[in-house]
Amino acid sequence: MRKIFDINLIQQNDINMGITCRGDTLVSPSDKGSFSGKDIKGQVMPTGMGITYTPIAGSNDIESTLLLKTDDGVYIIMEMRAFLNMEDCVEQRLMEGDHVDPDEYYFKGTVRFRTGHDMYKWLERKVCVCVTEIINWEELKISVYMV
Repeated sequence: MRKIFDINLIQQNDINMGITCRGDTLVSPSDKGSFSGKDIKGQVMPTGMGITYTPIAGSNDIESTLLLKTDDGVYIIMEMRAFLNMEDCVEQRLMEGDHVDPDEYYFKGTVRFRTGHDMYKWLERKVCVCVTEIINWEELKISVYMV
């Protein structure tokens, strides 16, 4: 695997949708962020969001769409589908503001990219995965790899 970049993402002002047909549903707007890697870097535009579905306690299905803007002005859509599994006691520690080692929970998924610019077409039609670290409930570090 080859690391493409790391994203530092800020998500604030969560919207609790209540219980939908997919379980408890939480919408997390993406307020700001940045990404940086060997061949690509830029900003996360404040237009994306993540949706967390919790069908049972401790098991979360996450769907996220982010709009990235590279430092050279190219827009890239990043779609992420991930699983976040953690025990109640780990979630409670995060809620209390404690730092929790990422080895204490599972937050991994797949990533797809879309862009209209030839310079970054190499991102499309590739298998990519991500590993996410929860810094706190408003800040995430997402590492994206090409398989």
